[in-house]
Amino acid sequence: MPILHQPIIREEDYEIFRELVGNDLPEFYGKWLLEQQAEGDGWFALWPDAQPEDIIRVKVSPAEFNSWCKKTDHAPNRLALCEFAEEKATRKAFR
Repeated sequence: MPILHQPIIREEDYEIFRELVGNDLPEFYGKWLLEQQAEGDGWFALWPDAQPEDIIRVKVSPAEFNSWCKKTDHAPNRLALCEFAEEKATRKAFR
């Protein structure tokens, strides 16, 4: 079963992420949280046998995301943010 790696942004970091990522993120943090919830709900709709542990929430910071984008030559956007969360979770799992 696939695993969803969901980036988690702290509310106090949200504006910095919006500056990095731009209009790929909703204007307000509350809307971001609702979108994250909907994404998780959609995951369970696609994979009825999925368990809550199949969604891994990965805390991300603006500094580490920005650094990763520069090192990997990714444009800072929402897709890159998801890729970063997946890579960060995978790195932690193999330590």
